[in-house]
Amino acid sequence: MIRRSVLDNAPGRTRVNVTPMIDVVMCLIVFYLMVGQLALNRASGVEIPETPDGTPAPDAIGDPVVIGVRPAGEVLLNGEPIDIGRLPGELSGRFARSPGTRLEIRADRDAAFGVVRPVLAAARDAGVTEVDLVTERGG
Repeated sequence: MIRRSVLDNAPGRTRVNVTPMIDVVMCLIVFYLMVGQLALNRASGVEIPETPDGTPAPDAIGDPVVIGVRPAGEVLLNGEPIDIGRLPGELSGRFARSPGTRLEIRADRDAAFGVVRPVLAAARDAGVTEVDLVTERGG
């Protein structure tokens, strides 16, 4: 005869409720994702314009390629300064490796369109067919 014992009711054995710990970890993950996005916006030195209209960007797989444009015409590729002449080659290389990548242009609110136009031309020359012009939703 086999003797079975129920371990859940054994004296001295306790169960640990991990639900609160999971809640705390999820809150920390969300917090660090938000802080990371804010740090990216502040590190580039680009003040994004506000608009009352627009649609949220669709969810994409992977991180987007982000081009920042400062008012004086300085161009940043993922936070690093880059010469506008090298931009088409860099973009075509990145989009050839992963074709589903999104391209976001974050132009400063004080940048004239004449400063942003060469960036759009470089994206076109690199074969990019869709570009997201990033704004903040405001009043």
